Amino acid sequence: PEAAEAQMKVGDIYYQQMEKPDRDYTNAQRAEQEYRAMINMFPDSALAPRAKQKLRDVQEVLAERETEVGLYYGSRENFPAAIARLETVVDTYPLYSRSDQALLGIGDAYAGSAHAIQISPNIPGAVKERLRAVYLDRAAQAYAKVITRYPMAPHVEDARDRLVAMNRPVP
Repeated sequence: PEAAEAQMKVGDIYYQQMEKPDRDYTNAQRAEQEYRAMINMFPDSALAPRAKQKLRDVQEVLAERETEVGLYYGSRENFPAAIARLETVVDTYPLYSRSDQALLGIGDAYAGSAHAIQISPNIPGAVKERLRAVYLDRAAQAYAKVITRYPMAPHVEDARDRLVAMNRPVP
């Protein structure tokens, strides 16, 4: 029992030193590691539920950080970087409270990529159309996931509007 408590205290130390999502995230990463270790080594401990909740809180901070970075890349029209960051959020943190916003950002980045391909003068016509179609399909998939996975989320109407504008079916 003392070992579980000690492991929990190590995680708590890093948790208390965590910064906001836009600051240094080293302590958040360490807290995540320590809480995971505690849960894995002592799954039957009375402290396990508390460790799981703390882990969830830490992951929320880490997901928020990645989302902010991804949305920043999207605002700077660095669409591949935005897609990579936001897909990492969606895949790594499925319980993130703003996953709908991350998925909407993914869709917008793919739509932006499709537009960038369309206006690019150096790509042959047939290749341009195939790439554009692939990117638009991926954008539509991301928007559809917002609607189907998070029907009560704040960005559902935005996703629905984007699908309508693309002449795609709304799930």
